[in-house]
Amino acid sequence: MNGSHNIFKSYSEMVNDVRIWLLYHAKQEIRCRWSAWKEIVERVTTNVHEQLFITQAEKHSFGHISFEYEPTALEIKTMLAFIEQWNGLQVEEQPNTPQAQREYKQKALSWFRGRRATQFGNFLYPVMVANSRTFAGHMQSLLVANVTGEYRGGGSRGKCAACYLNLLMYAYISELCTSTIQLTDGAKKIYLLCPRTLETKHCKTR
Repeated sequence: MNGSHNIFKSYSEMVNDVRIWLLYHAKQEIRCRWSAWKEIVERVTTNVHEQLFITQAEKHSFGHISFEYEPTALEIKTMLAFIEQWNGLQVEEQPNTPQAQREYKQKALSWFRGRRATQFGNFLYPVMVANSRTFAGHMQSLLVANVTGEYRGGGSRGKCAACYLNLLMYAYISELCTSTIQLTDGAKKIYLLCPRTLETKHCKTR
């Protein structure tokens, strides 16, 4: 594979190059999905407050609604471990022309897309949901501490706070299941929740 038309010196180096490219692509996709989730959590929380007729003074006690949670470096590494462990595609002949190598790269991308529902279902979406629950719990604490007035329906402060937390989480999950995103400008819209994620056996997102 040392001919003038070869991009890579060896098949193993080509696989390594494609692996690095897949990791970059996957990280960008995770960032895009997380950015969309941040917007959803902030927008939904604001909408819930509007629907609950929380007063301006009470809204002020919540401060600016900003979902600042991010996946940790370890969590991202875990999400991408399946790419790190990738040893290349099963091929009858090693691609040794630029055209063959481009086709190999696209097939590798298809390989990633075929597995991301399982990987994201086990490692990305559970982190998104867990962090949104932590955020909702923080909002709940502010509600209990600062919202005065009588609770509608005569429920206790604790029961109303629990209902508020459940309301936020149901609204978040509803958006997770129905929202679409664009991974790049001009790209076709896809679902934030990868299709078939919940159909995957032992999926941790359920």
